Amino acid sequence: MNWKPPDTEEKWRECLSAYLDGEMKPEEKNVFERFLQENPERLKQLAELRKLDALLPQWEIDTPSPDKVFEEKILPVIQRENAREKDFTPRTFFPWDLRWAFQTAIFLLGVFIGGAIMSMIGRTGRTTSHVQTQQQIEMKNVSAEKSSAIISDSQAEALLNQITAEQLKDQLSEQIKRQNWEQASSLYKSLREQYRDTQALTFPYPQSISWSPDGQSVAFVSPDDTSLWIWDTRTGEAKRLTGVDRSLDKDVQCPKFLPSGKEIILCADEDLLYRVNIEPPHTAALIDKDVSSLFNLSLHGEKLYYLRKIEDRALCVLVECNPNTGEKTDLLKLEEETGFPVPDETGRRIAYSSEDGLILFDRDTGTTQCLFSQEETIAFCPQWITNSTLVFTLMKEFEESRDEMVSDLVLLSLDDKTTRVLCHDVYFFFPLSLCQDRKFIYMTVLEKKSDAPQAARYNLENNSLEILTFETFGAANPVLSPDGKTLAYMINPDLDKPGVSIMDLETRKRIIVWRDEEERLFSAAESFYESGNNILARSSYQDLVSRFPEGDLRKIAYYRLMELYLTPNLYDLDKAFDMLHKAGTDAEMVNRASPLFWNQSHFIAADSPEDWIQAYATEASKEEFKYNTDLPRDLRGLWISQGKERLYIRIDYGSNQDFSGIALQDAMILLDYGNPDSGYRKITETTQWDRGAERRILIRRWYEAAEKSQYDLEILDDKGEVASRFLVSGFAPPGNPLFEMVYVLEDETNSAVYSISKEILDLKKPRKANIQVCTFKGGIESHRKLEKERLISEDGKPVCDVADAFGEENAIARIEKDAQERAGEPAPFVIRGAAGSFETK
Repeated sequence: MNWKPPDTEEKWRECLSAYLDGEMKPEEKNVFERFLQENPERLKQLAELRKLDALLPQWEIDTPSPDKVFEEKILPVIQRENAREKDFTPRTFFPWDLRWAFQTAIFLLGVFIGGAIMSMIGRTGRTTSHVQTQQQIEMKNVSAEKSSAIISDSQAEALLNQITAEQLKDQLSEQIKRQNWEQASSLYKSLREQYRDTQALTFPYPQSISWSPDGQSVAFVSPDDTSLWIWDTRTGEAKRLTGVDRSLDKDVQCPKFLPSGKEIILCADEDLLYRVNIEPPHTAALIDKDVSSLFNLSLHGEKLYYLRKIEDRALCVLVECNPNTGEKTDLLKLEEETGFPVPDETGRRIAYSSEDGLILFDRDTGTTQCLFSQEETIAFCPQWITNSTLVFTLMKEFEESRDEMVSDLVLLSLDDKTTRVLCHDVYFFFPLSLCQDRKFIYMTVLEKKSDAPQAARYNLENNSLEILTFETFGAANPVLSPDGKTLAYMINPDLDKPGVSIMDLETRKRIIVWRDEEERLFSAAESFYESGNNILARSSYQDLVSRFPEGDLRKIAYYRLMELYLTPNLYDLDKAFDMLHKAGTDAEMVNRASPLFWNQSHFIAADSPEDWIQAYATEASKEEFKYNTDLPRDLRGLWISQGKERLYIRIDYGSNQDFSGIALQDAMILLDYGNPDSGYRKITETTQWDRGAERRILIRRWYEAAEKSQYDLEILDDKGEVASRFLVSGFAPPGNPLFEMVYVLEDETNSAVYSISKEILDLKKPRKANIQVCTFKGGIESHRKLEKERLISEDGKPVCDVADAFGEENAIARIEKDAQERAGEPAPFVIRGAAGSFETK
């Protein structure tokens, strides 16, 4: 039976709800959709219902109570643990064991958040089914297209893990700032072990690379599964060391070659030290237990120094050990927090870090002295330059606004106890690597231009810093080979699959250590890319993503393809933007990519110095948000770039503040194709443009979350009739042939980038186009019910409901003058001038 229009409003609401939930039969749905096209009021009602549903996930919900049975079982355990911990709270350096009570708290936190998310999904009922899955495109003269996206169990779990990991990361930052090292240690290990697949903390573990004494092998810890690998420099083959001991198959830390080059000392199983034979692979001996993984070997590897916890955990002991015989000597009992023990060349003096500063222990006298002490600073990774000088990283205050843990590199003279800062922005958590003659220091620094960690070296003779790597996604933990000619370091430390790269310091050529077929293809593609063979590089990256569409290296491959499609011989802007979309629209990827797309030649309009933005701000909103909420709708800049098929429009807004997804406002784009006396002029009931527009693009956006944005779009022709309509509620479908919100760039301003079909805009043929952009009242104030009446009015009527418009002629003085001239006249308010012009090809 075909669908018939309901005869009551109540039945209409039920009908609209059934349509949004996908409960209509196909034949009924077809008739219903045709009816909507002929009845704009009902179509508007449907859009409003979508809008309401899209806002529901943003409202607060009641958090469910924990399961009672689980609570009854777990509380006694927590209480016993708390009672045991009351007597003493140990202080330990990175990383000691993870305390059970804190693990339980983290687990309960995950259960709590997970329950809240599941509760939200369950409680929204009808709403959730179409808010998250219903996506529709309605067009005239264009074939209808429908796409859907549903959040899977794995996606929900990944979202939960990301939320939890971000909270743990914030707590880690706070504990580091407060110097609560045991808590920081627990948080770091929890992030590294339980949430390593999230973006919260993907840096590889420090001290994860070691050269053999003869320089023929490199031992490294795989960042993705923390297993031990050995790379042979002669054959180029990397082998995973397995079958030695089940506890060594993962969670390996700090491998260090012994002088023979055939054995490795490493930490595994949280607090055990092993001596491992490489060929044939087997565990030679268990050195000790209850130790810190931050151990050190003497200069020639004949002695091992580490910290052991005493059984009652109130103290720790500095231990010297012969790694060949296992013979141990307790050197010093310590009551304060300690770490990073490093002996001088004689082995008679040992420097280490503590909460009191940098300490020197003299074995001959059995005494300690503080070499460097300063409030709110911590000395990391001390290394001996000479018998009278030490170098270390000095962390001052942790900057909450930054993710990077950077510090100063400091040189200390034991002769006069003076210090000198050598350079800044050094990652304190990665160890320093020194050449044999102690003239160069290799380290990880924050390189400002790329805003990424890079490998660098400091020349102590001429006091200069040199950046050695320019990896797009960063390099970390550089370790120099024994002959001083080669550098091994981690690449892409912030991405899904970090790897290891080997650089010849003389030629600066590098090779990527590969462990599987995906990494082999990537290594070959990177070689072509670095040599400038763009054609072979493109083919190799395309082969990689086609063979491993879900591989861990696909993001980098898509990013490289994007770069290649922006080179002169392969230039294709449409394909480049498609690669960026496939690479992911996370802020880091977009921030790195945006300079490649937008240069000054694309900038065509700037906002006038003054406008009447202040007409819409409310004191209540300013007080609530602690910010001038007019700024997000203040236009700053307009950029135009073109591909063969699509027009790319970037609009810069006046704020980078995050208002829970409502940072950008509704926008209108007017296009005039050189015919100012013809075309559609009307903007709103009270406002018109001073020239005709062949195309008007109206973007209604009520929820902003990058690729998950929710918005409506209308493209009107020169008669004001709909040429194309795109209605979406939920996740915006990627790669839409007519319209796509490519990304939101968060920088000094918020920038929204739109991709629109040149065909639907009638811009496929060469012509000149004038463009004007306006934003509208709404957004934050309307969402929070804080909006107020417009202040600019004549005869009690608003003269303009456009919040901002580009162009010098649209400054407030011109607007007010025009309003005075037209006072009492029926003629509408006029927005003057085009913001800029461009020519299509």
